[in-house]
Amino acid sequence: MNMESLDNDDGKILRGDPQQEAAWIAFSRVEWFENISEAFPKLSHRLGYATDACFHNAMATALEVLPGSFASTLKDIELLPTMSSRELFAAYALRRRDYQAFSALDTKIISDHCAIVLPSNSPVHTYALFHRTSRMAREGQPHLALIELNEVRSNLVKHSSEVLQIWQDTLLSLIHGTAAAQDGDFKSGQEQLETALRHSNGLRFALTGTIEFRIAQLYRESGQPDRAMEIWSCQKRISSLKKAHQWANLSSYHLNAASCALDEKDTPRARKEAQQAKQLQPYIQEHYPRLIGYQYLREGEICTQEENYEDGERLLRQAIDHFAGMDIVCEEGLLEAKLSLGSYALLQNDPAMAWAIIRSLIDESESRGCLHLRSRALLLQTWFFISDDPPAVDAYNNILERVHLIQNPSLLLHALGNLLTYAVEHLSEDEPDLILEKIASLKSRLSDSCYEKLFEKHVLNRFGGRVGEELEEQN
Repeated sequence: MNMESLDNDDGKILRGDPQQEAAWIAFSRVEWFENISEAFPKLSHRLGYATDACFHNAMATALEVLPGSFASTLKDIELLPTMSSRELFAAYALRRRDYQAFSALDTKIISDHCAIVLPSNSPVHTYALFHRTSRMAREGQPHLALIELNEVRSNLVKHSSEVLQIWQDTLLSLIHGTAAAQDGDFKSGQEQLETALRHSNGLRFALTGTIEFRIAQLYRESGQPDRAMEIWSCQKRISSLKKAHQWANLSSYHLNAASCALDEKDTPRARKEAQQAKQLQPYIQEHYPRLIGYQYLREGEICTQEENYEDGERLLRQAIDHFAGMDIVCEEGLLEAKLSLGSYALLQNDPAMAWAIIRSLIDESESRGCLHLRSRALLLQTWFFISDDPPAVDAYNNILERVHLIQNPSLLLHALGNLLTYAVEHLSEDEPDLILEKIASLKSRLSDSCYEKLFEKHVLNRFGGRVGEELEEQN
């Protein structure tokens, strides 16, 4: 029987063609089609193409195909001569050239059509679930992403290839870990990501780099920039990205390393990383304009840390204009740049302007679905309470009611540490106990070592002598 024939009464294709396993193993190991042809020289011909160039042109079309055109393009026999070529086309249509420039809704349109016309056992359905829930989490709905992940994964058809089944399980562990971390459960997120990394490393999946990237993000967001820097400055990984001509990923590595260096107050290292990212601009500016905006942003933050405030403000405003002027506004970058401008206002001893900027950003980040940036804005607002001229008690009560909106447990502990300082110095004896209870409740969301490190940094180190001993005993 032809493996592309309809295999049941309602017209559903149950199995792919004979090339399905080879096509998806190649995709799982290499992912990008230009590199697939190098690693698997005969695959293009097996997929029905006369040359590698024909295969590359077809898959490149997928990276830009509009959701409304996807169904008709998938029927183009000249472009996609076999079922396996259609499955890979769908994978690239889901992946996109610039992953962040595509929405969860657009992803759903493509994945819903895949569910109708592509084989039930195709890994594309797991890949579609991965991208749909990943984009949901990025758009501020990590909890809903986890719910959908748990509801849909049980309906996925297991593949007869053990390698491909492990790859699909690795995909699901990766998105589970990512969404859990974005939902504030760093402990579960780290466990899932480490599970994904073990599987991916063992079978040399292309996912390994993405998993390491997510783990590095988790380290940085949990207040461990030194551990994140180890990943983003890994010479083996950087060499691999260069060899594969993955310039956008390489730029992201350098820009994230610059952020970690800024967190560590290592400005020379931050400038070095930013300069290395800037050298890659000729390769990325056409397809990845958001990375140009992040280049302005990092350079502005570096100038601000160097106390070169004039250039710092100019570059931060340039980043804001760039993100806002993109064909599809990069909302995350736009808000991050505005947040850095609020921090700049604080450094300029302009608390009124800083308070106004930060307050508006809290509302704007919520409306745009950038909840992790809302968390950072709320943390920044608590800094006013450890200044030389802190706000009144009413303002303290107001932010204490809203501080739980900080989803990141590391940032929440930092914010509560700021409020604890205010409570110890200005309020009744009962108030610090209340905040310490809130801090202790974060233990379940952080690893033990991470919690202890953060508690020492944001609580114990601020209070010496008897007060510090009492706080440690209560904790």
